Amino acid sequence: MIPILTYLVFLNSRVQTYASQKVAKYLSELTNTPITIKGVNISPFKSIILKGLYIEDYQKDTLVYVGNLTAKIDSFSLKRQKIYINKLTLERAYVNLNEDENRLFNYDVFLDSLSNRGAKKTRTGTVQKPWGISVANIDLINSQFGYSAPDTIPQEFGMNYNHIYVSKLNLQARDIQIVGDSVDFQVQHMSCIEKSGFQIIDFKARTWITNHQWGLKDVNITAPNSKLEAEHLYFDYESGKQYWQNFTKKMKLDFQITSSRISFLDVAYFNDVLEGFRETGFISGHIYGTIVDLRGRDIDIIYGANTVLKGKFYMNGLPYIKDAYLEADFEELTTTIADVEKVYIPGYEKEYFNLPDYFNNLGLIHYNGQFNGFINDFVFYGDFETELGKLETDILFKPIPGTSKLDFKGDLKADNFDLGGFIDQEKVGNVSLNVKVNGSTETNSTQGVMKGNISKVDFYDYEYKNLALDGFFANSRFDGQISIEDPNIGFDFTGNIDFSKEMPSMKFSSHLRNAKLYPLHLNTKEPKSELSLSIDANFEGKGFDNANGIIEITNTEYKNSLGEFTLNKFTINSFSSPAFKRLTVNSDISDAKIEGNYEVAQLISSVANMAYVYFPAYAPEKEFVNTDSTNNFNFSINLKETEPITKLLYPDIKLAPNTSLTGNLNAKEQLIEMHFNSPLLSIQDKSFEELKLDLTTDDKELVIKGRTNKFSFSDNFRLYNLSEKITACNNNISLDLLWNNWDPVTYSGFITAKASVKKSKESNNPVWDINLLPSSLIMADSIWSIQQSKLVIDSTSFAIDNFRISRENQYFGLDGKISSNPSDSINFQIQNISLKNLNDLTREQNIGIDGIVRGYVQVSDFYGDRLSNSDLMLENLVLNNDTLGNFYLLSNWDKFDKKLSFSSYTDYNSRKELDLQGSYYPGLDSLNMDINIDKMRLGLLNPYLQENISNITGNASGHVHIEGSSSKPKSTGFLKLENASFKINELQTTYSCNDSIKITPSELQFNQFKLIDSDNNSASIYGVISHNQFKNFNLDLAVNALSFNILNTKITDNELFYGQAYVTGITTLFGPVNDLDIEVRAKTDKNTRLYVPLNNSGDIEESNFITFVHSNHNDDANLEEEEYKIDLSGIRLNCDLEITPETEVQIIFDSKIGDVLKAKGEGNLKLQIDTKGDFKIFGDYTIKTGSYLFTLQNVINKKFDLSNGGNIKWNGDPYNATININAVYSVKTTLYDLLLNTPYIDNTKKVPVECNMNLSQNLENPLIRFDINFPTLDQQTQSILEGLFSTEDEMNKQILSLLVLNRFFTPEYLRSTDPDFENKNSSYAVGVTASEMLSNQLSNWLSKISNDFDIGVSYRPGDNLTSDEIDLALSTQVFDDRITINGNIGTGNSQTSNNDIIGDVDVNFRLDKKGKLQLKAFTRSNEYLVYEETRNTQGIGIFYKEDFNTFSGLMKRYLNFLKSNKDKKK
Repeated sequence: MIPILTYLVFLNSRVQTYASQKVAKYLSELTNTPITIKGVNISPFKSIILKGLYIEDYQKDTLVYVGNLTAKIDSFSLKRQKIYINKLTLERAYVNLNEDENRLFNYDVFLDSLSNRGAKKTRTGTVQKPWGISVANIDLINSQFGYSAPDTIPQEFGMNYNHIYVSKLNLQARDIQIVGDSVDFQVQHMSCIEKSGFQIIDFKARTWITNHQWGLKDVNITAPNSKLEAEHLYFDYESGKQYWQNFTKKMKLDFQITSSRISFLDVAYFNDVLEGFRETGFISGHIYGTIVDLRGRDIDIIYGANTVLKGKFYMNGLPYIKDAYLEADFEELTTTIADVEKVYIPGYEKEYFNLPDYFNNLGLIHYNGQFNGFINDFVFYGDFETELGKLETDILFKPIPGTSKLDFKGDLKADNFDLGGFIDQEKVGNVSLNVKVNGSTETNSTQGVMKGNISKVDFYDYEYKNLALDGFFANSRFDGQISIEDPNIGFDFTGNIDFSKEMPSMKFSSHLRNAKLYPLHLNTKEPKSELSLSIDANFEGKGFDNANGIIEITNTEYKNSLGEFTLNKFTINSFSSPAFKRLTVNSDISDAKIEGNYEVAQLISSVANMAYVYFPAYAPEKEFVNTDSTNNFNFSINLKETEPITKLLYPDIKLAPNTSLTGNLNAKEQLIEMHFNSPLLSIQDKSFEELKLDLTTDDKELVIKGRTNKFSFSDNFRLYNLSEKITACNNNISLDLLWNNWDPVTYSGFITAKASVKKSKESNNPVWDINLLPSSLIMADSIWSIQQSKLVIDSTSFAIDNFRISRENQYFGLDGKISSNPSDSINFQIQNISLKNLNDLTREQNIGIDGIVRGYVQVSDFYGDRLSNSDLMLENLVLNNDTLGNFYLLSNWDKFDKKLSFSSYTDYNSRKELDLQGSYYPGLDSLNMDINIDKMRLGLLNPYLQENISNITGNASGHVHIEGSSSKPKSTGFLKLENASFKINELQTTYSCNDSIKITPSELQFNQFKLIDSDNNSASIYGVISHNQFKNFNLDLAVNALSFNILNTKITDNELFYGQAYVTGITTLFGPVNDLDIEVRAKTDKNTRLYVPLNNSGDIEESNFITFVHSNHNDDANLEEEEYKIDLSGIRLNCDLEITPETEVQIIFDSKIGDVLKAKGEGNLKLQIDTKGDFKIFGDYTIKTGSYLFTLQNVINKKFDLSNGGNIKWNGDPYNATININAVYSVKTTLYDLLLNTPYIDNTKKVPVECNMNLSQNLENPLIRFDINFPTLDQQTQSILEGLFSTEDEMNKQILSLLVLNRFFTPEYLRSTDPDFENKNSSYAVGVTASEMLSNQLSNWLSKISNDFDIGVSYRPGDNLTSDEIDLALSTQVFDDRITINGNIGTGNSQTSNNDIIGDVDVNFRLDKKGKLQLKAFTRSNEYLVYEETRNTQGIGIFYKEDFNTFSGLMKRYLNFLKSNKDKKK
């Protein structure tokens, strides 16, 4: 009963409160710490509720306060003395941790007091075990936490780690487990706000706390601007070693962060240095180490719109960000300038980078490299890949605190970087460079020093190479040196250019060397333009008006295809002051001066204002006010010899020396005076002789007077003694024009007109009213009258009333109106006009025209559909003395169908050669037309094409249908050439054809279109010529030629080369005509003979046997003759040409005496032409046979035979070929002169001697060596002879003697051994030379009888030791070149035998077509010294030849051949 009553009493709240206060008092006494409880509510075995629990620390401050503590009891055990609490809830709790000066925490004092006094002993003396409390879950609701340390320093921003105060703390801790000294629980939710403003919205993690680690796993933390997700966050420490007190230096971190959004707006609270950083990005990776010594691996960061970073880092020095050192290895960094500019830089004046706008052109930037340094002093070294190209950097960047300046220094490399795209300049392209830079950049400027090389840079579509620069640069300034060493330009610059000042200045020296302007695309019209000059400048000023200084241009040289000129000096000197200005120009071609006050900006308006004085109708609506009071100056220009420069730059303009322009202008007084005088002014084909023009003004009139002795409108039309006067005053103008030639046949006339102008009331535009007064023209004594008529012209209409020019029954007139009104029309009438009148106009050059013209043309709706009706007939039309017949042109407007019908045809001998019928619908812009051609005479084209093509004969027939819009009509049909023939003048080849060309809307089609040459050989053309409305022609053609004649010229046709050429092969032409690709695969054929006449001679000095000299042309005057030019630009040629042995080349030095080099050989040459017109040759030409008739002083000539195997090799430059050619001159002579009294050797018998000449190295200037060979002598005799001319000097003497005297030169030391030496040699030389010259000339004449035979005759007189000799040589090919015969027969008398007939004959018979299997027979006479030897040797043989590269290849070829034969038999 008592326990029940006790339990019931304990349920009373007063009893519980009393009991709890007693417990609190007991605890207070026990811990010596004030502890109070305001109230308690205990439900036995269920829950305990404490209200107002307060624990005071030893410093009399709050340690713990809990507004409401609820403990829900799960169970308890009296035996174990343990209470199990399922959930502990603390509402409005406040935990206040304080640390005193001795680093003693207030909670440590409280816990120590509990441990010291909390254990009681039992009566038995043992320590009473305290009750244990186990809590599974804890909730904190709207609680607070505080921490403070001594000597706390206040700070304005961020978390003060010595003074922390957390409010609105809410926590849900679940599954709390305590094992030993370790605690493990799940943070289901936590949120709080720190007094700095940092807030945690949600915190989730599995966490544990041990004596060496605070660990969190599966972490999810949400802040206002961030969301951190981590696999784990580990804080490793050692208990009792103040790791928490020295968190940044000692606490070891190990964070494995998954993709998390991190904002510096949140992170900055943990380090006030980061204040201002506002960037938000995504990060993942492994971060470990201490705050002071932090590392990261596998870091992935996403930032901004385009920034992605992958790599690793090491950072030392945190949390002090300004002093922190960073090493980052970027495996991948992708960003944009826009993202970079958003990065906040602490201390930077404008907080962010503000790079110049053109940096945005880099687009997406990929970086692979490293970053080292501090945030205010760092180095980037690595590779940048941008949308404009690749950059390699090793650059130190250093933002300057407190400013917007960023310093940089280091190396920059680029390879094909798009510089033009970077700086927004279309004319600038890619650049490759390697430079050192040292400078800075700010918001609106970049400056620094740059030094290095630019290997190439594109400018105006040209790639400049080898640039070097060294100097200071800024946005508007450069001071330094620049040089270019490019194949097409040499340039250097030294000095400074400064536009940064109010008055810009320049002071520099520059040299331009051999600038080829066409490949540089600075002159797109002249392929051969080249410029060199030097400039020295020292001036300042914003422009022409205020310039002070001098510019000197010296040593100017310019050349192009028209010639070249040199300008020694061109000086511009300018002086400017507020009161007076002067500009002078002095040069070799002109002198000019302007003195006074001038302002270019107002000059044009000033001249216009003067015009308003005399033509007020053109003045603006508002009252005119002259605002120019500055321009008041005199000027003069005097031209000297301008032809050298105008001939090259403006070939259509000619200004004679002493041409001058003088005058003055006073804008304030509105006065101008000009005087122009020129002995000759020519513009295109129009010229004025003794031209004078004077312009004067006063306050009333403007007067222009002019006169010229002769005005040539063209080569065929001229006016003499032409004078004019124009007077203008107050919107009125008068014109008087007069000319007269004063010749027996009169060509004269006068025209008088008056006009006025006024503003239209409707349009406010000027309207001209022109009265043409009665005038007359006299042509070839025939008077043509111009009757009075009137013209009215405004901005949109032109009206003419009764204009007529007539003579007897001939007249043409114009009447009507052109305006925007569709019903207005203009009529042109022609009546009985004789076309012979045009012959009178052409005077000296009669164009051969005749016929009568009559009819009319009416045009209406000129600004709309432009409708016309016409009926014209040209009766008995003759042009260039060719009768065309009657020509009819009819047109009619059908107003119902709204179409224009037209018909035109020619009537020749009652046949319509050309008949055109069609209609046009303006409203639909639809054209429908048929053209029929009926045997039109092609010979009518001769007068127009005769410069290039002549002897055109034959007819053309066909039909073409045209339909579609007027801007894009479509043509279909065909054109057939019948018995057509023509000659190409340049080649002198005549071709004929009978074939058709198909016409489609976009192509001219050739299908086996055959051309026949004069030898009845053919070439077939396949393919198409495509076009766009017969513009922009594009070729896709193939020409297949078979032994086709492509050259048939004589020396009178072309002095450079001539002959006959036949080729077989395929030629393809592809591409537009201005960018044409030509591919040729061809070989030369039989009967190809090319002749190259040089017609030059050179003197031979004694010291040098042969000297190569330039051609001696007639005189210096010939140098001015027009150069033979071939413009090959725009063509790409690749020609593989096989030269066959049948091709003969003759180089003619002097045709009169037969000085000719003949050669036959074979080779494969590759000829190339690029689009710039550069011609190159590659390949080898091997000489098989040939000869050269060498002449000395036009008296001595000797025939050299070219040895088989001589070689000419080209490797690009056509004029820089390398050669290796051997030539042999064979002579028979005795050895007497060398071996006068040598025993055992017969020195009286003639033996064959070969004079060998070798030409090597460069073709234009070959290296020449000589040698002497004895083909029939024994070895012993040859050894004796070789010792006699072992030196080069002795060899040259012997060669010269053999060529001139036909015998050896006797050395001085041997002459004394034969007393009769002089008598034996007195007259021999003259006879030998004369006979050889006559023999060679006779041989040359005989060979010209037929191209199929080569005949030679040689006669040598004898002396007292030898007999006279005569030789006859013959060479030919017969039976379709299957049999070749070469031979010579000779006779001579000797002391031992009479009339010996000797000779050599070779006969070669090709048994198969390819010549691999041949039969050969010969007979040859023996040259002997021993009389018992046989006199002739004969022989016959058969041989087989096969060409191969490797022996294995040859065997494989034979095995395949045998296998194929075996298969055929099966």
